[in-house]
Amino acid sequence: MDNPPIINRAKTDTHIKRVICLLLILLLIAVGIIYIYIIAIVPAAKSYYSFSYLTTESAEFESMTLQSGTPITQTFHFSGEIKGFQISVVKDDIEDIDGFLTLDLIDHGNVIRSVNLPLDQINNDMNSFAFDEAYNCSGTEQYEIRLALSADLGTSLKIMNYSASLANSTQDVLTIGDAEEPGLFNISILKTNDFIYTYFVILAIISVVSTIVIYLFTFYSKRSLAAKFLVAALILGSLYLWVFPPESVPDEDTHFATTYAYTDYIFGNRFDLESSLVDESADNSIVVNGEEHKHKHYNVPARATDADFYNRMLKYPHISQYRAISENILSDSTSVNNDNPVISDNVLSTSPIVYLPGIIGMSLARILNMNGLWLMQTGRFFNMLAFILLSYIAIKKMPFGKAFLAVMTLFPVVLNIVSSYSYDALLYGTSFVFIATVLNIALVKHHFSISDLVIFTFSAIVFGSNKAIYIFILLFAFMITFENSNKKLRRKSILIQGLAGILSVALIILTTLQSVIKKQHVLVTEAQRYTYNDVLQRPLWFMRMIVKSIIHYASYYINTLIGGSLGWLEINIQMIIVFGFLLLLLLAAVNHKPDIKIRLASRFVAMISFMLVFTGIFVAGLTWTQVDNAYINGVQGRYFIPIILLLFVVFVNSQKTVKLERNIEKELIFVAFLLNLVTLASAFQTIILR
Repeated sequence: MDNPPIINRAKTDTHIKRVICLLLILLLIAVGIIYIYIIAIVPAAKSYYSFSYLTTESAEFESMTLQSGTPITQTFHFSGEIKGFQISVVKDDIEDIDGFLTLDLIDHGNVIRSVNLPLDQINNDMNSFAFDEAYNCSGTEQYEIRLALSADLGTSLKIMNYSASLANSTQDVLTIGDAEEPGLFNISILKTNDFIYTYFVILAIISVVSTIVIYLFTFYSKRSLAAKFLVAALILGSLYLWVFPPESVPDEDTHFATTYAYTDYIFGNRFDLESSLVDESADNSIVVNGEEHKHKHYNVPARATDADFYNRMLKYPHISQYRAISENILSDSTSVNNDNPVISDNVLSTSPIVYLPGIIGMSLARILNMNGLWLMQTGRFFNMLAFILLSYIAIKKMPFGKAFLAVMTLFPVVLNIVSSYSYDALLYGTSFVFIATVLNIALVKHHFSISDLVIFTFSAIVFGSNKAIYIFILLFAFMITFENSNKKLRRKSILIQGLAGILSVALIILTTLQSVIKKQHVLVTEAQRYTYNDVLQRPLWFMRMIVKSIIHYASYYINTLIGGSLGWLEINIQMIIVFGFLLLLLLAAVNHKPDIKIRLASRFVAMISFMLVFTGIFVAGLTWTQVDNAYINGVQGRYFIPIILLLFVVFVNSQKTVKLERNIEKELIFVAFLLNLVTLASAFQTIILR
């Protein structure tokens, strides 16, 4: 008789626990979905918005008198659901008269919807006539709206936005009483936001499915931590793309316009800063470092579909942007007519290198003739993809602290920034790869490879083409010199480091000269600010300003480092999310790691590199600070993201510090994923209720 198979009780119990844990997590997600549906989705879907029925801009509008007992009827053609109408009314001469202004929606002579608006509720502006229940127009039929005052009032109202010049411009007809009259009203039609149901269901399904996928891949796959990070980051980044609409990330409008200007070069539409300048207001001038700066706007030539969608986006995200996305998902690029399509915004003189991923994505979208929505999202996706791939490489190269870097790259503020056109995406990813490469050469490989040389060169180009203060990260490469006794490797390290520094400084000088020649500035206020001379002449005062600012803004720096305030720092996320990520980062710092000893000299180099960038950030912030301010303004926690790893290197020591005996990197990645889902849900709820 065959022996029965041996059952591994421990593994079975582990699987059962994991299944129960997954079911509990899915139950909590389901509760969250139901909560958001009741609290946010239903009210948002029942709300309504208005748009003008007539889109002509050539008509001259005036008013028409609505007499008591003499209704005015206007025909119109429309397809889709109608929640009601908005009409501009003036009632100056009937303040104390009781009565109603009635609006009827008529289909084939039958009144299908009716609203009575009491005269005492008329506000001498746009008045809403909202139906209790929306009506679905077929689009092939002619409908009528009828306005009438109570028959026994013996008075009149002024109905605004009437134009006699539109008499024959459409197939619609205006009738007063029984007589046809020339002209039309520019009525506004109210529509519901019921599209938000579909948008929400899609996001909810993706969240549930991705949670299951990430859970199974994280705990059952034998893939490396870098691979697990890659999958989690791609899913989360894609969700950030659609929860935060285009232009809703700090300075994304400017970054998009700059990226678009560079793609115009590729497609033969030469963009010139001077000839494209459309606004230079003397009222916005400011003297900084003895030089006058002015806010400038430029017109970038664009396809009609791109200009149209760009103009529908807002700096602070609103439910209307989700509506614009929904309406453009399946539309083609030729569905928009625009005689003079331009994208009007500020354009930076920054090197195209830092916008390369966005340029590639945007160019691909233009080659494939995608519409404005898909063009904007494709460029954003490529920027996000570049960051995630660079971070993946960095995590693979890290000889220790892989979980620390993975958690940091999954900060909500990081995913929010990189899922946009911001050049910080390339800066973040490049800094991670550079630091990881230095650690790998110094502590593991002890030699340079061709790929390492490419990374050093690329890092110098990115740092030199971006914000100048980050070139001090290059100094960290001297760690290779201190960690190796091989004289040949040390000489090669110093040579490569020197060449990288020279290249980076040369690019900074070139970018600065380019900006000066083109006189491209963005400052927009009139207040006198501190200058670089203040730092040189009063260094001790400056150091005190830094200390005071850190103490005063400590919670703000932490908040903007993790992601407690997203978008343009006006979408507030629960502080428990911030504390959750801080706890994950702490656990990642003490997670089980290999026994690698870092010399004191190397830690000193890391600290010097960190402090130079750290101080440089506050120097830059000082030039944005008014002279009567007691603290340095303009500094955000996200500016420190590229140098956090340097601080980690300074304090980490696997032989002496506290560390966990069990490796919990899988749990860290999954919990970071869940915290991001909560962050996205909170942001989505905030946006749709606006």
